[in-house]
Amino acid sequence: MFMHSVSSGLSDADIRQEMKPLLLHGKLSDEKLFEKLNQVVYREMERKKKMQHKHHFVTPVEVKDEPGASGSTEKKKEKKEGNSLYEEVQLLKLQVAEIHQALTPGRQNPTPQLRQRGCSKCQQANKGDTCKHCYKCGKFGHFARGCRQTGNDQGSPLRDEGSPAAM
Repeated sequence: MFMHSVSSGLSDADIRQEMKPLLLHGKLSDEKLFEKLNQVVYREMERKKKMQHKHHFVTPVEVKDEPGASGSTEKKKEKKEGNSLYEEVQLLKLQVAEIHQALTPGRQNPTPQLRQRGCSKCQQANKGDTCKHCYKCGKFGHFARGCRQTGNDQGSPLRDEGSPAAM
């Protein structure tokens, strides 16, 4: 039970993986187990310390600008230029959207082509929606997918002949 507690209490996956064979062995005393655990943790800490990136810190520097200095006029010019560029981009976006709408008016509402129901005889008589017989043999009581009549009216003629290519 102690070994299970130690195994489930290890949060680092690398340490748990290294300790797993020792915990499963079961013949180690608690003191030896703690000793091995300390060694594994120490090695893992050294490994992480070596792999750790050194961070270079940048200290921020504040620069205050005088309100009457020449830099403020430059900032105003930059803002005006930025605003004019922004307005130009917005105008271009509108023009592109108008061109896109003009070129693709038919794509917005595509109507799918629906296949008419019923066999060809019922379709010609405008009774395609009420057709309730087999399209292949013309009998009532089943549809074409359940038809047991041999024949391939619309398919390949090779299938009906029993050729080896069809099998």
